[in-house]
Amino acid sequence: MILSKKDRSQKLLPINQARIIHQQKIDKILSFIKDEPYTTISILQMLLKLKNTQSIKKIMIGLKSSSIVWEKTITISPAKIISIWGITTHGEMLLLTEQEVLTRITTRRKSRHIKQYQHTLTLQKIRILAHHAGWTKWINKSQSAFIGEQTSRVDAICTSPAGCAFAIEYERTLKNINRYRDIVGNRLQSIKRNEYQYIVWISDDLKVYKRLKKILFSIKYVVVYDTIVCLEKDKHLSKMLCVHYTEWPYIDEKISCNKST
Repeated sequence: MILSKKDRSQKLLPINQARIIHQQKIDKILSFIKDEPYTTISILQMLLKLKNTQSIKKIMIGLKSSSIVWEKTITISPAKIISIWGITTHGEMLLLTEQEVLTRITTRRKSRHIKQYQHTLTLQKIRILAHHAGWTKWINKSQSAFIGEQTSRVDAICTSPAGCAFAIEYERTLKNINRYRDIVGNRLQSIKRNEYQYIVWISDDLKVYKRLKKILFSIKYVVVYDTIVCLEKDKHLSKMLCVHYTEWPYIDEKISCNKST
């Protein structure tokens, strides 16, 4: 059967649409992984909101063949082996702007040894949930030197839909109260310097979350430049949040978000 020109155009339209959608997936994946040390197919599935991973696997294999991304299989335990994917130096140089190339913190490559893979991947889930809920301007600690001192950086900074900048900390394990006292003092100083407006601790472990919240809000004072500063509810504690993973990222109602803070 010979199709008319109009019929041929109508049959080709879905193909063109499929190509556009395919390219949009690639762009979204690359935009995400260029800011991450590595990720997994399941994380990318969450990013793209897909029911299965077939199209993602095809995309990643294609990017790998073009030397844009690398793949590594790691053994987590005798019963658990996962594949991780990351952007290559070649891929970075193609994707980053000239300014990003000049300011890039290259130390993120050290995390390829996967000592903190659970922390890294869960933080990516936190990032994706925020993105889907309208949060913007996510900055990983590996992307910039300004989001805290080398010894005490926050995990990320992100802006809520209400326009407030949050420092984000994902907590898997607990520290002692003196360490948290130092961290809180550091974070409050950063807020004073207008690096961000609020700090939120997130944990996906219910026991850790409950204990962490109790520890953080039991701190009565911090030491800043050898001076004891007593924490006040409205001035200091109101800038701090501790939430369970299931509450994230709908937290604007928990604070009085003032963009001029």
